[in-house]
Amino acid sequence: MKVYSADEETFPVFTKEQLIAANDWAINMEYNRALEPKPLKEHLSSFDENTKFPVVYHMLHEHAGGVKVDPHIRCQISLGMKGPLEFIDVDFDLFNSLEQVAVPESN
Repeated sequence: MKVYSADEETFPVFTKEQLIAANDWAINMEYNRALEPKPLKEHLSSFDENTKFPVVYHMLHEHAGGVKVDPHIRCQISLGMKGPLEFIDVDFDLFNSLEQVAVPESN
């Protein structure tokens, strides 16, 4: 099972559709980190379809409610420039399929 390992030049990003799918998966799996679907969809509706939501932190995770479960990725995601940072548990396949975006150069 391969887990993407970020380098200093790129980071993974979610589309709105992928973010909703990841959240629905975490809810269906009864994992600890998921967002309420209705408020998430309402928040995402304020962004256009081309908006990308960056993963600012991720780690391998294997527990739900203190019980060992199948490995998955716990991601911290930025939900907008002024939006919150939220955690969502994500399936390996979805995480590994995320687009990789170049880190902008700082001046």
